[in-house]
Amino acid sequence: PGTGVTALAETVELTAHAVGLGCAGVMVLPSFFYTAASDNGQARYYSELIGRVANPAMRMILYHIPQNSGVAVSPALTARLSEAFPDVVVAYKDSAGDWNNTAAVIAAAPRVAVFPSSEAQLTKGLANGAAGCISATVNLNAAAIRALYDAALAGEDTTDADAAIKAFRKIIQDAGLIAAMKAVLAVRSGDRRWLNLRAPHENVTQATGEALLAALGPLADHIGRS
Repeated sequence: PGTGVTALAETVELTAHAVGLGCAGVMVLPSFFYTAASDNGQARYYSELIGRVANPAMRMILYHIPQNSGVAVSPALTARLSEAFPDVVVAYKDSAGDWNNTAAVIAAAPRVAVFPSSEAQLTKGLANGAAGCISATVNLNAAAIRALYDAALAGEDTTDADAAIKAFRKIIQDAGLIAAMKAVLAVRSGDRRWLNLRAPHENVTQATGEALLAALGPLADHIGRS
């Protein structure tokens, strides 16, 4: 789960709770209210979090999403935390969509499992040392994405499958990622409760889901398969 919030004390509480429940990992944003914080300051923040949770079972995924948080988790900071806490800081989720940053993190912190922005960079990532992908659209298209992952690792030709999942992702993302997924799920499941989103998102309509499924065409065949 994601456990990084504005206040350190609450981040500690949520992280400790997740680890105590046996969660395999926690995904933690950098301290993001003071956006001018340096790598030294962020290293202190993460160090204090790890020290206060004080649970050897803790495994952390650093969460880099600067377009939302306003703060980056730099390659240098990742390397520093990996060296200081090799058994805790084990992964990096790069949601920025900047391949140059992803590649820099892979090079700087070779012990860290790096996950590029989405399945749109899955095959490129696997070919260059990334671990896979953590993606919102796996909620809809898991079977196709997993098949692409397996084929890429097996050295098979993934040209067509790669193009298909990129097309799927673009249609959903261009319509507003979270709202679009909920609209599609509402139609596919027959459960209109999916049309209700928490603020600040606006609710979606059945018609939106139907239009998206029409746009996806045969790409939608994998929705709901695992």
